[in-house]
Amino acid sequence: MTIMVKDILELEVFKSHNLLAGREGVTNLVDKVGIMDHETEDMIIGSYDQGEFVISTFFFIKDDLSKLYGYVEKLIEAKVSGLAIKDIYLTGIPAEVIDLADKNAFPIFIFNEVFYESIITSIVDMIKDKENLQNISLKVDHILSGNLNATAVKKLAYEINRYFQDLHLAVFCQMTNGIESKSEIQYRRRFKPYQKLNSLIPYNNGLLIIFSFNQLNKDNVESIVLRRLNDIGLHGRDLHIGVSSLYQKLDQLYFSISESLYACKLALAGHEGISFFNQSGTGRILIPVLDNLWVKKYCQEMITPLLEYDQKHDTSLLQTAINYVDNNGDIKATSQNMFQHSNTIRYRVNKINMILSQHNNIQDFYEELSIAIKLYKLLHSEL
Repeated sequence: MTIMVKDILELEVFKSHNLLAGREGVTNLVDKVGIMDHETEDMIIGSYDQGEFVISTFFFIKDDLSKLYGYVEKLIEAKVSGLAIKDIYLTGIPAEVIDLADKNAFPIFIFNEVFYESIITSIVDMIKDKENLQNISLKVDHILSGNLNATAVKKLAYEINRYFQDLHLAVFCQMTNGIESKSEIQYRRRFKPYQKLNSLIPYNNGLLIIFSFNQLNKDNVESIVLRRLNDIGLHGRDLHIGVSSLYQKLDQLYFSISESLYACKLALAGHEGISFFNQSGTGRILIPVLDNLWVKKYCQEMITPLLEYDQKHDTSLLQTAINYVDNNGDIKATSQNMFQHSNTIRYRVNKINMILSQHNNIQDFYEELSIAIKLYKLLHSEL
């Protein structure tokens, strides 16, 4: 499992770093760290590997710093991920070296007051931590495969965290564009007070949190979850959050994790900050069957006629249908929401009914429209 150069910059040992060049290379992958302390230019190829992050003082060229260009050129050729220079002999780098690094997206840093050992240990620990999290993520995938019996699920749960208690719930958090590495590190730091009985796992471009409890008053579940998320820095205003039901047995982890993912998708589809699965109404039924071909076919048959009519006549029947369902079939509330007269909304709803009746054997207009619109929103959310 590799990390990126930008992940390294979040380490405490790099708090005094100064990025001099190659800013576009901060996404370069790092899978090891090495020291340059005596090598000549012709020794670089073969001495350093692709993805290696190199540290040096360059004391061996302190009397002729013009050689730095050749060294950087060779490091780039070796596909090294980046270079950190301790400012004993170099406090800056020549303009031509900066230009070379910028053109090749090769990050070069200057740092001070930190021992090599501290940097190496911190980077190696971060790589190991990433590897461990990747392994845990794979265990989550295994649980969600749905092919395991209760004993196997519980065994995997204890492999994720041997201190898990039976009483538990899951929370899944996702930003629209995914959780940034900087944010992830900050969340993990703030999660430390909770880490014994609970786990925070980077998963599916988001964060999966499994909270377990020795005991818990069911009436306080929502407030406790919200308080913990706030302590970690996970706010509904920043991202979409899905919370599962509270489960009594750890071997039910498949259901709790699945519900948290479903609830997050419901939050995303409804443009909400947080969604509790057990409060999501028909969403609890619809979202687990989204991948069913017949469900998709039903949604397409209901929505396509409205889309085609809107495109042909430059109208907004689909948007009206969405607002109408969002307002539980209330004409007045829909008109207020869309800044239209009630008669206009009533006319559009009748038009929607007529179009759908022409294309589908509608038995209950509002019921079927409601299901189709909810499916459409879920299928077009970005999770």
